[in-house]
Amino acid sequence: MSVRKVVTVRATVLVICGLVWLLWQASFGAAQLEDDAIADSRFALKVEDFLRAVATDNVGLGLETLLAGSPLGKDAAQLDKLRTGLPQALEKYGRFKRSERLKVERIGQSLVRCTWLYHCTNFPVVWKVLFYRPDPTVADEWMVIGLEFDTDYSKLPVPSPDLRPVGG
Repeated sequence: MSVRKVVTVRATVLVICGLVWLLWQASFGAAQLEDDAIADSRFALKVEDFLRAVATDNVGLGLETLLAGSPLGKDAAQLDKLRTGLPQALEKYGRFKRSERLKVERIGQSLVRCTWLYHCTNFPVVWKVLFYRPDPTVADEWMVIGLEFDTDYSKLPVPSPDLRPVGG
């Protein structure tokens, strides 16, 4: 076998291996995107349900639903503080108008952070909910480990490029 044929065969094998690898990566990436989309919608629904409950003065029900199975939901004293203190704290922002999903981001295999803008008559409130999964091999074992709200707009995620500019 000539050197030229050996090089050609090796090049062909490398090209085929490269194509197989690319196809495998593309199928894995598509499956991961689908999994992420399903997960995103599940987290989004939980946060939306919670914010809807807060907006309709059902803070207790919203907290119980959001924190079910969470270590945060097991602290009765902290839950009571939130049930009574949250409506009072939110009063200064004005009446609820609407909520807007800003970002649902996966951080590694075990964390998902959801960021929402809770529009009120006086000014918006930024809500962040952090979900955690102790075992990344168990798909439905997510729990809330962080819940916070603030008005620090400087930490908001950059808008996606598909949004139109204001007035556009």
